[in-house]
Formats: sequence, C-alpha cells, structure tokens
Amino acid sequence: MIYTKSRLPGGRTVKIELTDKNVFTNCSECGCEMPLILSDEFMTDVLCSHCEEKKMIPRPTYDGIAWLVSILARSGFEVEVIGLYDRFDIYDLADLAPWEYAEFGDALVRIFMDA
Repeated sequence: MIYTKSRLPGGRTVKIELTDKNVFTNCSECGCEMPLILSDEFMTDVLCSHCEEKKMIPRPTYDGIAWLVSILARSGFEVEVIGLYDRFDIYDLADLAPWEYAEFGDALVRIFMDA
C-alpha cells in the first residue's frame, strides 16, 4: 500500500491510501486537473532493504562455478571457457575473487545459452 501521511494539529497522524480514485495531477501543457492512473508498478509490495536482502536470489558458489566449468569443458566449450579465464585475467578458477562469482557464473550460462 502506498499512502500519504499528515500530522494534524494536536499531534494526531492520518494516513490516506493512494488509489486511482484519489490521485490527481495537472497537465504539463494546459494545467487542467486529471486523474492519475496508478499502474501495477506502484501498487505492488515494496520491501525494506532488510527484507529485500532476505529474498535475494542465491548467488553462485565456488563449487557451483567449478561444476559448471567442468560440464562446459567436457561438452566441447573448452575454447569459450579459456576465453572467459582470459577475460577475467585468471589462470585458475581459484584466482577468481568471490565478488566476481556472479558475473563469471552469468558469463558461463551465456556460453551455454548462446550455443
């Protein structure tokens, strides 16, 4: 729910949900008032950073990347995997920094998907 919040004299706080029935804007050309249609984008659940972090997609692990490298190499993609090693400036998978796992893993998946 998206809402507006106002503090009234006396300290009381009032929340009003924003809907297609109570949100308006003005035309940028003539200034006339018109209703603003809220898209689904505005009406979906919004998560705080803590809850967003809990829902994050699991990122690749070293073991998962090693498994995928092994599968790709045995499936005839040795040249592409070596090219990826060159692109990341590594000689061995152990040289890959943990913060590079996601990008490296995505690149491995692209090798497979592009085939």
